[in-house]
Amino acid sequence: MLLSGLGSPPSLFPDPASIWSLGEATALNPVGPWTISNEDDPLLESYGFIGGWAGGHILSSMFFFDPVEAISRIVYQTSTGEPADGDKIGWTDNAYSTHGTQLFAAADGTLGDPFVVHDGTNYHLFYALKVASTWYVYKRHASTWAGLASDVTATQLFEGGSMGLFKYAGIWYMVFGKWDVDKNKIYMAVSPDLSTWTPMFGGDPVFSPTETYHQYGAQDPSVYIEDGVAYVYYSGIEDAVDPNADTKICLVTVDLDITDNGEPAPTTEPAKQIDFLLSGIRDTTTDAPLANGRVFTYLSGSTTLTNLWLNRDKTEYATNPIILDAAGRAEVYGDGIYDFQIWNTEKIVASYSHLEYRTKDISDDSGTVDNGTLAPFLHVEYQVGSSVDGGVASDGINIRKLNVTVYNTIDGALLSANQVIIPAGTYDYDAFGVLYNDTDGDATFHQLILHNLSAGENLKLGPTQKIKTAGIVDIARVGGRFTVEALTTLELRHWIKAFSGHVSALGVPNFHDTNVYAGLKLWKVA
Repeated sequence: MLLSGLGSPPSLFPDPASIWSLGEATALNPVGPWTISNEDDPLLESYGFIGGWAGGHILSSMFFFDPVEAISRIVYQTSTGEPADGDKIGWTDNAYSTHGTQLFAAADGTLGDPFVVHDGTNYHLFYALKVASTWYVYKRHASTWAGLASDVTATQLFEGGSMGLFKYAGIWYMVFGKWDVDKNKIYMAVSPDLSTWTPMFGGDPVFSPTETYHQYGAQDPSVYIEDGVAYVYYSGIEDAVDPNADTKICLVTVDLDITDNGEPAPTTEPAKQIDFLLSGIRDTTTDAPLANGRVFTYLSGSTTLTNLWLNRDKTEYATNPIILDAAGRAEVYGDGIYDFQIWNTEKIVASYSHLEYRTKDISDDSGTVDNGTLAPFLHVEYQVGSSVDGGVASDGINIRKLNVTVYNTIDGALLSANQVIIPAGTYDYDAFGVLYNDTDGDATFHQLILHNLSAGENLKLGPTQKIKTAGIVDIARVGGRFTVEALTTLELRHWIKAFSGHVSALGVPNFHDTNVYAGLKLWKVA
């Protein structure tokens, strides 16, 4: 085991009061006892604060056998405190040699915790990068070590910090630290290919650090797996004021659900096909198949990405996002409750919440069975002929016309006289309205509103938009989630304020086919 220690090494020059340097501990088995083998003299130390890229503190480090060069290296982070590029990642030329090569650097306090693996073709470098005020796990890959200096392949994987990886029975396991409410905690994820990662334990931490020795957090994890048991080593923080004052190396073990041949053990029930993706998704603006659309899948009620499967037996993960074919379809399978976001090349075009896909039917207390169908859905639009415009827009509130029910599976919901009547429940919604400007002037401001006519209040105001140039068609949108406790009448409204003689219309005809000037979609999610 490699570890960083804070002290004043006897051979260090110059000789500051204390500096982080590299040590080593050994044991006959994963649970110990562990013995520090280098005593007080570091195996690897920097040149002090004047030693080039490797000057300053030597922090997170790992031992790596380079299969390309057939030599051992130490991959590590140094911190010099320089504002512009104080954090640096590199590796030694050979084992514990004091000579090494810098890969890249970043502003002080924003980069660290490198971890390198080789998959037989490429080097894969994982590292922590601070973006704004949040730490994320990043990855980049290259066929050569020097190629890792380029950020062309750099990809943000998920929120988190320091990490460790281990390949077991053909599957990559990652442990990583992430801030959770008031302290750092340890999480795990798995991947078949080092790129697509699925959270373990439903996205929850491996454990909650509550004992005294780690009461203020668990961080800087690494992992070793043997006989189906993951040994997770980490730093336990006992002192809230000075984390360096009383930090301990700790161990937690995790029993992995693995069969005799080393593969992840399938659950007793196969996965269920995601029916609406097999049927095909259509673009909401053109009604054409959503070719090459992207479908992101999340654990229900969260922003945690989770992967579906490519087969019923759950032996091969699908990518996340799922890429739809030319017909807007995908054959994938699920076993759980998910939220879906569907994108074209630019924006979200549909969302589904709390959809359950299990082979066994799940019944609630009332006996109602959920077979994994879509949330009940209502889609209404204002459609007119090819030569008909949307009507003249006036200053103030304009009621958007709605005259066609495109699709409706919500019991008790209906469209009547430009108004939508819905039963009590919780709804996700997405609405749009077209505005055309045909006169140059100062500006025309506009905003789409979903209005609760029954309660006499606005449910949601869309973003305020501006048109200034003649001949421009602008599309206002509003969306989100709301809950109503009783039968409710909704109205789609469009606020418009024109200056300097602007003449606006609520849609301009295409003289080709049916014109659609406004629309509202509602998903009844609860």
